[in-house]
Amino acid sequence: LASYERALATGPCSATTHHNKGAALMQLGRDTEAMQSFDRALELGSAPPQTHLARGRIFLGRQRPLEALACLDLALALSRDDVEVFFQRGVALNALGRYEEALACLDRALTLKGDSAEIFNARGAVLERLDRSEEALDCFAKAVALKPDHVGAYTNAANTRTALGRFDEALRDFDAALKITPDDTKAIWSKSLLVLSLGNLRQGWQLYESRLR
Repeated sequence: LASYERALATGPCSATTHHNKGAALMQLGRDTEAMQSFDRALELGSAPPQTHLARGRIFLGRQRPLEALACLDLALALSRDDVEVFFQRGVALNALGRYEEALACLDRALTLKGDSAEIFNARGAVLERLDRSEEALDCFAKAVALKPDHVGAYTNAANTRTALGRFDEALRDFDAALKITPDDTKAIWSKSLLVLSLGNLRQGWQLYESRLR
């Protein structure tokens, strides 16, 4: 970031320099400043397709999927074979409830990168929304096989098994997630609801306090 700022201080710079500064700011978690850099890159013209992708990711992080999708559509028009664009579009479409379109995007992403745990996990989440639970579980299993410490995949699998009434298996998945990341709030919260529904009130209410986080 310091290097990009020095470059920009020397005089007019290309859209790519502003984009790269924005990418560095994103890595530092400074998304508001990153968005300003990406906007500047677009103002200058000839910004790389990744600028639209990065803006889309920021909007997704802000729970604004419609704006994210608009950015990702622009990225897709400029780069038809970018796996990350298809992946993020799938996430945005899922958030908008457009599940069939989301599934098509994630399937396309997998044709480009068939060993991505994140894509398999996202695909499983979409299949769960489509009431295709067994296929969803298969995706979560593939995600874990590719990345054994994928807490999100374990938690998603647990929630799916809970909905299917397979409570013992769901508890094992929750415990696997929490063994990896003991303070994962989503896993603790979801496990609390299952434990309470099974009548274990003492443990359930203790876990339920994750709501405060």
